Amino acid sequence: KEKVIKSYTTYIDYSKIGYDFDVAIKIRVSKGRLIDVEEKIASHKNVFAVYDITGDFDVLIIAKFKNRKSLDAYIKKIQTYPFVERTETILILNTIKEKLISIE
Repeated sequence: KEKVIKSYTTYIDYSKIGYDFDVAIKIRVSKGRLIDVEEKIASHKNVFAVYDITGDFDVLIIAKFKNRKSLDAYIKKIQTYPFVERTETILILNTIKEKLISIE
């Protein structure tokens, strides 16, 4: 009734289906165009999450790719988007914890 539960899902081990490249991509966006860029980024099939952040960058993307070639193509693609000023990509080597938090 109060919509506390947004949806139900399964927890997938992406590495077992070939998604071996997890990345965090930080993006700096031209002023006033944040929502335009975020909507375009969020529509890509490999994007797992998109966050507004503080600091030197404006957006943080978490994405999963099957190989280096597909990751490279995606990074080069978003760098051509209008209003994307700069990106910084962080390759995630190991996931130590990735689960929903417990509610008391």
